[in-house]
Amino acid sequence: MGKFTLISGSAYSGKSKWAVSFFDGCDNVKYLCTGRTIDTPTMEKIIFLESSRNVSWSIERDFRFENYAAMVQEYKYFILDSVTVSAMDYYIYGSNQFDVSGYDKGEKIGKLLREQITDFINAVKSKDGSIVAVTNEIGFYHDLFGEHYGHFCIALSTINTRLAAIADEVYFSVSGVQFRIK
Repeated sequence: MGKFTLISGSAYSGKSKWAVSFFDGCDNVKYLCTGRTIDTPTMEKIIFLESSRNVSWSIERDFRFENYAAMVQEYKYFILDSVTVSAMDYYIYGSNQFDVSGYDKGEKIGKLLREQITDFINAVKSKDGSIVAVTNEIGFYHDLFGEHYGHFCIALSTINTRLAAIADEVYFSVSGVQFRIK
């Protein structure tokens, strides 16, 4: 059976770079960037690993969970970077799967995204693959939403709580140092 590892912590604490190092020497890795850009230290680490270990990784930007089925058949190892950006995108732009307006917007987003991520993790693990997911701890994220912050906190905290519960390992990252907490 595969393995699911979660790494959480503050913004710019080294989570993504650590996640890349987790698969050092592995081939057949798919880096799923839920945003449009990859930070420079993480990209440099991927390039270094590819050139020094003679491996080839694939990077997908703007990853959406609806598109994972074929990937699970093709790749064995996944880095999901980041759960926070996915939650923010769902929060800001919504989802065509339901109406994300109303007083319970955070709960709706948390439930939908939590289910999609869990389905993805289960699909990877059922193929004896491994996945590392990167997320931020609420209160440590650098791009707050002002008046909407409470709803976003509910969404991300419910997702993070569920992911930590189902993870085989959980790490906390602070100031470039990662601590195993589960």
